Amino acid sequence: MQRLLTFATMLPSAMAVYYGCYKEISGGHAINDDFLADFGGGTPPTPGMTITSCETHCTGLGWDLWALQNSGECRCGDSTVALAAGAFPMFPSDCAMPCAGDVTEKCGGWGYFDLHGSAAVPPAITPYFNPPLTGPTDHGCYTEGFNVRALAGAFHWSSAMTVEGCTSFCQNSGFKWAGVEYSSECYCGAALGNGSVAAAPGDCSMACSGDATEICGGGNRLNVYEWV
Repeated sequence: MQRLLTFATMLPSAMAVYYGCYKEISGGHAINDDFLADFGGGTPPTPGMTITSCETHCTGLGWDLWALQNSGECRCGDSTVALAAGAFPMFPSDCAMPCAGDVTEKCGGWGYFDLHGSAAVPPAITPYFNPPLTGPTDHGCYTEGFNVRALAGAFHWSSAMTVEGCTSFCQNSGFKWAGVEYSSECYCGAALGNGSVAAAPGDCSMACSGDATEICGGGNRLNVYEWV
């Protein structure tokens, strides 16, 4: 591993792998072994944060993970250590903040980080449920609840919504039920709310905003899934 890290330091961009956008843990940071704040400013001005500057900082200290967040924050870590519960892959649209030193690059978001590294695979995530659940069961199309949401536990919107993305978000947020609605909306819960009943399959006919081959509910209609 040490030889690999040394080589990554010599050739930072050649070794880099982008793992995607991740959700930050509550009340802390999933990647936080070393920290580099945006170094823009000064007299004369120095360059601001970029993906390469974060990579160079982290690999130079012997780390094989680098995470960028809030345009100018860089954090380093170890790919062999599983991420804490609550940190897991999210939608690309959640990491949309331009890097302070290069507006053509993306450096995470508020509560989300872009994760890069030199290892072939990203660090493991820690499942919310233990033992892990086996997979989501498709229950079909359902109505919204009566004066309540059919699934009121958690919510996420994305211009890149998919069924897999929504069910993953709900499971890793601690909910076994997931529902996709109105193309881009994802709802989670512990059970279906009062008044939510099965609807005609044709009532759920809107393509997912992130995958036109999938269906993501309709107006006041959800495609509902349950993790088992």
